[in-house]
Amino acid sequence: MSQISPEELYELYHKEGLSQREIGERFDVSQSAVSKWMNKYDIKSRAPSKWSEKEKKLLKDNYPGDKSKISSLFPERSWNAIKLKAMDLDLARDQEEYRRSEEVAKNCRRLSRQNEIEVDFSNKKALSYVLGVIDGDGYHDNSGTIGLEVKDELFANKFIERLEELGLNPNKGEKRGKTSVWASSQVLVNWLMDLDEKLDWLKKEGDPWKYIEGQYDSDGNLHPSGSPRICSYDEEEKLFVQKLFEYLGIEANIQQNNVWVTKPSSEKFFGNIDPVLERRKL
Repeated sequence: MSQISPEELYELYHKEGLSQREIGERFDVSQSAVSKWMNKYDIKSRAPSKWSEKEKKLLKDNYPGDKSKISSLFPERSWNAIKLKAMDLDLARDQEEYRRSEEVAKNCRRLSRQNEIEVDFSNKKALSYVLGVIDGDGYHDNSGTIGLEVKDELFANKFIERLEELGLNPNKGEKRGKTSVWASSQVLVNWLMDLDEKLDWLKKEGDPWKYIEGQYDSDGNLHPSGSPRICSYDEEEKLFVQKLFEYLGIEANIQQNNVWVTKPSSEKFFGNIDPVLERRKL
């Protein structure tokens, strides 16, 4: 996943005064991703501003309701901060009442059905592509959710198609001007591997080119010279991608924030992957 250095993140947040959302938009990632970077680099958040009367009225007019819609009304505030203010304003229903509600029971039944969906692990191409996206701009959590939040709807639709090919039932929505895609499969999340296991699986069973395609759709860009690059600040991830390139016969060099495919190998690179975005094609 694309990242920035601790120094640059501190500069943007504390000196230039950008919000986590604004930093995320600059680097095409979600606000939550920026929050994780700040925690990782031990960069303290600014003290939250007081709720204005206008904000309170807006919250009263819309809470409770759709989480993504409400979050979009308060782009500078976390969902946890919104929930706490809703409780403070007596807008949130009693937690015990909520846990016993039919709404929660219905949602749990739906998630349970989704998490029990059988994954078509025989579809190595779709599986490898999804794995590449998850390692790029995508995400997964311990609740069995797999997702992606991007500005490019073409990329989002391609990810949806690959998820459907695996037998999943992906959902799609809009959030803060981005297309959000998510699906539930505890089976698939449990299957995900560490880097060493992943490299071995891609070489012996998976489709390494489709994995690279997923990574490039997520975190790739095309240098004006025509050399493709997969961006990352994670040293282990960059080394992993370089090893996979070596296996595929692609000459690539690790740089500060990317793995750079050399010009002589660019033709072979694009001969084996089909990027969804025209600006990333040779």
